[in-house]
Order: sequence, then structure tokens, then C-alpha cells
Amino acid sequence: MSTPRMIDVTVVLVHGNFASTTVGPLEVFHAAGLLWNTLQGQPVDARFRVRTASVRGEPVDSAYHLGLVPETSIELIEATDLIVVPAAGLDFDACFARHRDLFPWLRHHAAKGAYVAASCTGAAYLAEAGLLDGREATTHWATAEALKARFPKVKWRPDKLITEDRRVLCSGGVYASIDLSLYLVRKFCGHEIALQTAK
Repeated sequence: MSTPRMIDVTVVLVHGNFASTTVGPLEVFHAAGLLWNTLQGQPVDARFRVRTASVRGEPVDSAYHLGLVPETSIELIEATDLIVVPAAGLDFDACFARHRDLFPWLRHHAAKGAYVAASCTGAAYLAEAGLLDGREATTHWATAEALKARFPKVKWRPDKLITEDRRVLCSGGVYASIDLSLYLVRKFCGHEIALQTAK
């Protein structure tokens, strides 16, 4: 039996992020095939290779002043299978201006076939990049109306916990980032690995 190919995941760090939407997915993907196996005394079978990257490789501050230091910058990521964008901020104009180099990078990797996932208000970054045009997407219920007005080409579904539409995925509120991560583990690795990771 052949060994499953490692899935390359890039967790993007942005200024003003809700740290749990960065750290939660990071831990879930690292744990898949590793933590359960270790606890059961089985050989480690890690399924994901996870990297963190910020726009320029610089440290970022979270919404509650927890500093996060990335491994690299997005421009040094040549290929990735999955990109995870965290929830960040309600002042979309300021967020977009500060992270303007993120949008062409997201479009580039999506065009190369990468899955792109966003938690909560992170969906706004995907919408600004044009990745949600004509697609179904969810976001935090309190920002849904503002995002509908700003991005009318998106089929906003804030009533859903998770949406998936042609390799682009979104989750609702901040803490749904764990649900989204486990959903992605199941998608890439199957139900049993997802269940073990959740346990």
C-alpha cells in the first residue's frame, strides 16, 4: 500500500487576526495522523505539512495583542495545496489596504488549483480577491449584510456553518474555524482520520 501524499497547507497570518482562527487550524492539521497515532502507540502518519506565512514575512499582532511570528512570507511559497485565511478586523478598507499584496497571491494559487479556506470575516479577503464571485459563501452573521452590500456577486449564506463551492470554503463565526479544519481533514484524509483528530 502506498503512503498518502503529504498535503501542503499555508496558514496566512494577517494583522488584527483572531488568533484562534490561525492557531486552531494550525494545530488541527499538525495533529492529523500524528497525535492520535502517538497516543495509541502507533507509527506516526502525519498527513499535512503546515507552514505559516505573512504578507512580508513580518510578525503580526492578533486582535487581543498576541504576537504571531510566521515561518516565511507569502511570496516565498511557490506551491501549496491549501490556503487558510483567518478572521480579521471589521474595518475592511484598512485591512485590505494593509494586505493588498495578499489578493494577487490568493488568485495565483487558486488558479493553480489550491483550495482556499477562510474563517469568519476572513471571507472578506476572498471576496476582495474575486474568489467568491458567483460562489456560495458564509461568514459571521453580524457582518453578512455589510458584505452583501460590498460584494453583491457573492451568494452569501450566513445561515450555514460551512460552505464549499469549487475549491473555495468558508466558515461562519470565529470558533467555527475548528469545524472547518476538521471538515478539511475529512475531505483530504477521510472520515476515520478526521474522527481520530477530533478525538
